[in-house]
Amino acid sequence: MQNTKFEQYVLDIVRLVNDPSASFFSGTLFVQCSEDTARAVFHKLTAWLGLGAVVVSKVGDEYAYDFV
Repeated sequence: MQNTKFEQYVLDIVRLVNDPSASFFSGTLFVQCSEDTARAVFHKLTAWLGLGAVVVSKVGDEYAYDFV
C-alpha cells in the first residue's frame, strides 16, 4: 500500500528525529520508540502543523499520533 503525500512527509519528519519503526494505519501514525524520541517526534510535528493538530497516545510499546 502506497502512502499519501501527507503520510510520506510525516514519515520523513519522523526519520529526521531518529530512525524508529514508523507506519500509518487508518490515518494514525504508529511509532515504536523510546519516550524521549516520542516527545521529539511530537515537537517536530507540532512545529510543522501547530499546537492542537497532533494528539499522541501510548499504545502498548508504541506511540500513536492522530492528526486533528
